[in-house]
Amino acid sequence: MKRLFIFLSGLFLIVVLMGQAKEKLSKEKEYQILSKEIEGYWINSPLILNDKIIFFYRGDGSERKVVVAGDFTDWKPLLLMEKKSTNMWQFVWEERLKKGRYRYRYVIDDIWTYDPNNTNFIVDDNGDRISYFDLEEDFIPEVTNPLWIEKDIYEFKYFDEKAKNVSLVGNFNNWNPYKHVMKYRGAGEFSIRIRLKPGIYAYCFVVDDNWVSDPKNLKQFRDSAGNIVSVFYVK
Repeated sequence: MKRLFIFLSGLFLIVVLMGQAKEKLSKEKEYQILSKEIEGYWINSPLILNDKIIFFYRGDGSERKVVVAGDFTDWKPLLLMEKKSTNMWQFVWEERLKKGRYRYRYVIDDIWTYDPNNTNFIVDDNGDRISYFDLEEDFIPEVTNPLWIEKDIYEFKYFDEKAKNVSLVGNFNNWNPYKHVMKYRGAGEFSIRIRLKPGIYAYCFVVDDNWVSDPKNLKQFRDSAGNIVSVFYVK
């Protein structure tokens, strides 16, 4: 009886170990598949989604700054990538682009180079590679404004490639165009983050002394003076 118990215990242990090994193998297989999919995304940088275009750069960890420049920035190195891990950098584009071909390059610590994760490139007259991507139709992301960031912080964005100065005005700052001056982020984008308590807010932008409603917020109304202002509600 004792021998039978030892035999069954040993058999049970073998079954458990086999199950754990199978589970480990399954997880490793799943990880390999996932890694392959991610690797595919890197190869096909940028990743074009419905609401954003994501540029990737995987370096060796020694980079201090990685910037994107291309047709969509007038070749000015304005789009600063965010470091997501030790060697992974990322920039998310969320503005409109017309259909067509867009060329771009990365500027890594002031050195211009192509996107190594994009197999699509052309060679210019100097023999340098220039990466590109194609949009088969107009890229119009469904972006809402303002964007909730965390707790009581909201981010307002305004896009205008020709604008020089943009301010945010509303009933939260007594319509003062000097209180919330928006910061230029590059590629025609201005943004600012402010704290807001629960309530109903009306606002608009002052663009080079011209008052305009928010084109990314469809909730608008005409005030008593005949001006169109944007509206949003903070719960």
